[in-house]
Amino acid sequence: MKKGLAIIMALFIGMSSMVTASAESDGTSNVAFGMKYTVETEVPDSNSYNQDKDTDYMLTDGESSSTTAYSNPQWVKYYRAVSRTVTIDLKDMYAITGINCGFLQNKGAGIYCPQHMVVSVSENGIDFMKVSDIENPVPNDQGAVTRAVYEVDFSDKYKARYIRFYFNVDVNTYADEFQVFGKAVDGSEKEFIATNPKEYYNSYETLDSIDGYQDVMLLYTGYYPENAAVVDNNKAALLPYVGYINVSNKVVDTMFDAFIFTYVGGRSPSEIPNKKDSDPIIGVGTTTSRSIMSDWVYMLDKVFLADYNLDALNAATAQVKSDLSLDANHKSAVYITLPYPKVSEFDFGDYDGDDVVNKLLSVEDCAKAEKWFIEEALQRWDEAGYENLELKGFYWENESISYGRNEDELELVTACVAAVHEFEGMQCIVIPFYQASGIEYYKEIGFDCAFMQPNLSFNETLQDEPLLMMEDFAEACKKFNLAVEMEIHHNLISKGRELGKFYEAYMQACSQNGMMENTPHAYYQGAGPGVIYNCAKSADPYLRYIYDTTYKFIKHTLSFSKDIKGYAEGGEAVAGKNFTGQIGIEGDWYNGDVTFEVVNEPEHGSVRVLNSYEKYYYMSDDDYIGPDTFEVKISYINGYIENFTVNLTVVSEDASQAESIIESTANKDSNSGDLAKTIGIAAAAITGVALLGFAIVKINDSKKRKKNK
Repeated sequence: MKKGLAIIMALFIGMSSMVTASAESDGTSNVAFGMKYTVETEVPDSNSYNQDKDTDYMLTDGESSSTTAYSNPQWVKYYRAVSRTVTIDLKDMYAITGINCGFLQNKGAGIYCPQHMVVSVSENGIDFMKVSDIENPVPNDQGAVTRAVYEVDFSDKYKARYIRFYFNVDVNTYADEFQVFGKAVDGSEKEFIATNPKEYYNSYETLDSIDGYQDVMLLYTGYYPENAAVVDNNKAALLPYVGYINVSNKVVDTMFDAFIFTYVGGRSPSEIPNKKDSDPIIGVGTTTSRSIMSDWVYMLDKVFLADYNLDALNAATAQVKSDLSLDANHKSAVYITLPYPKVSEFDFGDYDGDDVVNKLLSVEDCAKAEKWFIEEALQRWDEAGYENLELKGFYWENESISYGRNEDELELVTACVAAVHEFEGMQCIVIPFYQASGIEYYKEIGFDCAFMQPNLSFNETLQDEPLLMMEDFAEACKKFNLAVEMEIHHNLISKGRELGKFYEAYMQACSQNGMMENTPHAYYQGAGPGVIYNCAKSADPYLRYIYDTTYKFIKHTLSFSKDIKGYAEGGEAVAGKNFTGQIGIEGDWYNGDVTFEVVNEPEHGSVRVLNSYEKYYYMSDDDYIGPDTFEVKISYINGYIENFTVNLTVVSEDASQAESIIESTANKDSNSGDLAKTIGIAAAAITGVALLGFAIVKINDSKKRKKNK
């Protein structure tokens, strides 16, 4: 049941009227009429969805929507970004007596009224006092299109110049008019006591949340009759995940240290073939309209299938331990997905063994069913006796707290997480999508770790400025103490760089924003054997680059500087002889995305650049001795362009040989304690030869690039 703090909460359906600032007989009027206001999102959104378009101060223009049609331009539209804070400057001090705000509920269009609205007042615009918290007067699962009124007549008057409205945004929130009722201050107003502002974590989730594990790969199993290989992962398919394999297919290091077994598409054996729109959705995912116990049993059968999935992961971990001579206690961590329990009138199954078919009629029933599932999974785990695996807990697959799916969704999720924690040592983790409804509650719900998805790999709206979008993402993670999911598009193998560049942006942003070393990472990559497996086995240089770069990310050796810097390795060139020099950009950027072009040729020779090998070839004129230069333009796929000059010194063949003799002799006698004498003798043996120094290459701060390995 909703517990409203409002004195009056009414529903209003139909036409609206012009709201004026005219005063009542006691002098009360709508003091917000015509006033300007500010709107703030709870998480940064300027480089993400950025859908807010209210530039005409429509919330205080005196007009509420004349229709409940969502296409009506009188609705002010807000999209995601967790919440909005609307602060109205009344321009003068008033005794505030009440408020009235209108919102649209249209479940079919994904438009929901706020779950609650907090009203606060301030005299100075800095310190605020909360005066009301109004809950949604409309049931979350109501299908009828409705204009809901959030209305309060305060029992006390509040002296204020500023009034603030905080309300959550669950997908889309449409508002039309905010009225603030007030009158002249007379000294009888309630004493102002500032409310402490909302506190945020301002730190990323840490590895302690999942007991020191860090890189958690999603693996798919479940029901997929079209192709069993998609859901039955064998040892060979899992080996490149547990261990890092080189191009010779040899395990040379560890890779991912934890794994989630989840169910592809939420499908189940009880699904209705050729389902009509009117048919219920039967499955184990979050869209199901009916849960069936036999489907839950089937999912456990698949997870514990002999020679596949958990069995195969145990065998792959054993091989990696053997190949690398790892400690006997080394294990891969495992999380098993909880099926979504749907409250409904349908039969579920006899989960308590009393020969009576149970129904999931309430949140309590759903929690009992989940507890049965957990007990069954733990029993099977103990019977299997996996020597190389550690069961860490369970994965809640629902990617948001969707109030439109279930009136009591928050209570349901909280109860199911609590059911997991009833079992000693068991954790519950979740992977919400970007700016998902409810991310601000995940810690309160009790999740041990929440990995937020950036969705950059899939959502074109977010792809205009990938790295700037990822900065918005990083700030949101920090605010709510979230970890990150790294998303590899499931079509990357066929699309290559077209889709891979977004996954690269994930790694770049995490390495640049402090989310690589000490923050947990989950990984999405599609169903079996998966993109990572195919990249590991591929002869395509870019696909292998994805696998190798992921390995470097896992090992915290990945290097992506915020400012791309070019470099060129110089040296002395022998007159008339070919000289080979390295050219490239610093860090682990993909060399297939960079091009080098000679824009000013050397005055005393010729040069050519081989982009694919990151090399240049220089040859001086036969009769020239002295300095020479050429200019190169470096271009990277992200638009970075830089010109730099390469300085070389051309020496005679005799001079080059003299230097080689000195270096060779010095190295030979460097441990004799008479290095200076040795160099002097060698130099004297070659009369009249001038020793020339190495070339100096001036590029930015002259740092040398760490090459890709």
